[in-house]
Amino acid sequence: MVLAVDIGYKIVGNAQSLLAYPELIILALIMFVGAGERIVKFAVGKGWIEIEQNVDKQAIEAEKDAATLLSISKDYKPDSVDQLLSRTTGQTKDVWSRMVVYRLTMRILLRRLCAAHGMVLSDTTAFVTMLDFVNQKGIISADLQEQIEFIRNATFFFEWGTGRAPNAHQIKDALEKAPAVIKKLEEMGK
Repeated sequence: MVLAVDIGYKIVGNAQSLLAYPELIILALIMFVGAGERIVKFAVGKGWIEIEQNVDKQAIEAEKDAATLLSISKDYKPDSVDQLLSRTTGQTKDVWSRMVVYRLTMRILLRRLCAAHGMVLSDTTAFVTMLDFVNQKGIISADLQEQIEFIRNATFFFEWGTGRAPNAHQIKDALEKAPAVIKKLEEMGK
């Protein structure tokens, strides 16, 4: 974040960086430690820093995560959701991806719940349609529906990139509420 602000500050036309070179090195080292094995190249020279990510490893991890999401809907295993969330929402992961993973996980668990209660689903059945179904059938409580709606609204922008962007308070609440809501949906679908 600080690095992005510093770059933006330079682009706006200010010749001097917000960060002095030693601070920039410290920031880069912090990023390197936080990113761990995701970084394959880290070089520092006089007045420059080069950081290269291990895109191949990230792509393989994302492929595994996608397979896990698919397996939740087809061949449910209780630990699948926990494993997916621990891999995709750790401290080294960004908020944007966490919001998208929470939304996708809720959608998949709702699909399982709806299918178990007789709803005919297509590949494109809308999140809101499934939520209406479980509400009308009395499958979920009003409180759980309210929490799901809140998280659905807060995560919409992160998945679609359109609509009203949530504010910091809404993002924080969604990040805090989502794991418990997902756990409830998971337990209901067993």
